[in-house]
Amino acid sequence: MPLTVLNVGFPLARVGPDAVGGAEQVLWQLDRALAAAGHRSLVLAPEGSRVAGELLTVPLQAPPLDVAAWHRAHEAHRAALRAALAREPIDVVHLHGVDFHAYLPPPGPPALATLHLPAASYPGHALHPARPRTFLHCVSASQRAAFPPGTALLDDVPNGVDLGAFHPALGKGSYALALGRVCPDKGVHLALDAAARAGVDLVVAGAVHPFPEHLRYFEEEVRPRLDRRRRFVGPVGGARKRALLARARCLVVASQVAETTSLVALEALASGTPVVALGRGALREVVEHGRTGFLVDRPEELAAAILQASALSPADCRRAAEERFPLAETVRRYLALYDRLAGRDGAPASPRRAVPAPPAAPRAALRLEEVGRFEQLAAARGAWEELWARAPGATPFSSPAWLLPWCEHLATGPPRALLAWRGRDLAALLPVFTYRDGAARVLGLLGGGVSDYQDLVAEDGAAAEAALGWLADRQGAAFDRCDLRALPRSSLLLPAAEAAPLAAARAEDDLCSVLALPSRAAGLAAAGVSPGLLAGARYQLRRLGRDGDVAFVRADAASLPDLLADLFRLHRARWASRGRPGLLASGRLEAFHAAAARGLLAAGVLRLHALRLAGRTLGVLHGFTARGRAYAYLTGFAPEAAPRSPGSVLFAHAAEEAIAEGARELDFLRGREPYKRRWGAQPRTTWRLVLTPRAAARPSPAAPAPGSAPPSW
Repeated sequence: MPLTVLNVGFPLARVGPDAVGGAEQVLWQLDRALAAAGHRSLVLAPEGSRVAGELLTVPLQAPPLDVAAWHRAHEAHRAALRAALAREPIDVVHLHGVDFHAYLPPPGPPALATLHLPAASYPGHALHPARPRTFLHCVSASQRAAFPPGTALLDDVPNGVDLGAFHPALGKGSYALALGRVCPDKGVHLALDAAARAGVDLVVAGAVHPFPEHLRYFEEEVRPRLDRRRRFVGPVGGARKRALLARARCLVVASQVAETTSLVALEALASGTPVVALGRGALREVVEHGRTGFLVDRPEELAAAILQASALSPADCRRAAEERFPLAETVRRYLALYDRLAGRDGAPASPRRAVPAPPAAPRAALRLEEVGRFEQLAAARGAWEELWARAPGATPFSSPAWLLPWCEHLATGPPRALLAWRGRDLAALLPVFTYRDGAARVLGLLGGGVSDYQDLVAEDGAAAEAALGWLADRQGAAFDRCDLRALPRSSLLLPAAEAAPLAAARAEDDLCSVLALPSRAAGLAAAGVSPGLLAGARYQLRRLGRDGDVAFVRADAASLPDLLADLFRLHRARWASRGRPGLLASGRLEAFHAAAARGLLAAGVLRLHALRLAGRTLGVLHGFTARGRAYAYLTGFAPEAAPRSPGSVLFAHAAEEAIAEGARELDFLRGREPYKRRWGAQPRTTWRLVLTPRAAARPSPAAPAPGSAPPSW
């Protein structure tokens, strides 16, 4: 009996044979295969998409692709999914967007979400959907290994390439090719630099999507590197794409993130073209080093690999694609999985876990408790610490070690909080306070002014929804609006707000800068850190060693008071040399940081590193480490030591220490200082969420009125 399968595309990208994104290409291939096999294929995608089955359209969002566009796209997808499920006898819903959790269909037929992107692209709550009969899977073994322990995943379905669409050319050209989306993750600037060093022509082909971050990247990092021999030709498809792939001397893949497969690498191999790549993620599963391409650890090694690639055999590349990546095998696996999910083969779908975890117990009902005094909030510290330790995406800034000292030293009024309990366990804590904006009473999150991230602490989406329900009940009597700032992209409040009883307006708030760390310190340059910066740090460390004994000291209980005193002194001195007060302009701030540091040290989170020369402290880096992420929060350096670059030396040491501890990211936090880009850190948006009664006009948080920011210190 034929199946009816609804494939759901990413809301902001068209589907079709010339789609730029890998997820859209996979969807198009599955749509063709379903139709060819006699099944009914429905595709939900933006207008202008091309499909073999039946297209269910949603509006294509026009630039700028800002938060409002995302909100409109998600609303349209949810409405279209509800309508399709009410109208059609759908057997399986297959979701492909990175934001699939924002428009999961209502309970009904089984839903399959293909995780096309690296694990870090998905917020924690998306990996544990509350919707019944919802299944997740990866597309490669290396991708699966990066997901958190306990993530329930079906068996991988590796991507394949249409061997009939791509063929080797009779001869090769002299150019190298970079093909795909032009954005920071893809490292196009590294490919351009490598081609210039090799003295080889490079064709850059791909779309620059109208996301602000992508447009900035093209103007600041790509366009300045273009010249007569390094050309940007825009998006390509069809015969032109096939010809470019077949005649290229090699494909250059300089991704800054771990690739989950790299469809363009598969297409290159099918075209008889070797792949030169930074060896990230599944590229090590795709490229056979020295046979079908070259894998390097550092960007500066790409140039030599580009020159060597012309010695590799196009026939070997094509043979590898035929033997290892045929699209027919990918299609066979998906069709079998659809049958399984729909119950056609008699075997229920059974997720396997990345790391075995006990089966989840049924969720108990939530019991809500409101507190309005510091003593009550402090009394919940033990349960709060336990919740913080298991809550997905929680940062040090939402821990009791950080926020209780904030209440003691910096708050201008009493804290309030919602505590949501499941039995004896705390399931959510929403820490807030009220301040005045003119006549309006505004509810904000605790930690303002000194916290680069602010958020609810919750173990799942249901607890977050309960917190927003509590806010809706209190609105009007206790406050006039909620203005929640500095929310990380993983915040459970963001998806919960879309269905909340309050009207939600969301906007970009600020940018943090995050460096994806390699597995070994030797790979820092390949991770995007400026090679000159690393070389300079090593050189300055050697110079310091010639002047006396050099030591790196990490704070423990005994050394913490002295190191904090050094941090405060050096931070003030550094900023005073510039005629500015810095971030420690009051005794209250120093008292707060001292108390918070003691609590974070006890929790195992504090990472306070000092650089000493002959017993004298030249610099201090105040940071944290939690959940596989290191944070660089505050620094202080001796102004007279500036010629020896103590900052670069300390940051290099902190990065190496974080890698040794297994951290996957180094977060440089707020601020757009140029040095963060030199460290290879990429911008990551934090969000602002303004909640008002649904009967009121929806406010725009994009341009806050004067005085509308919460108090800061």
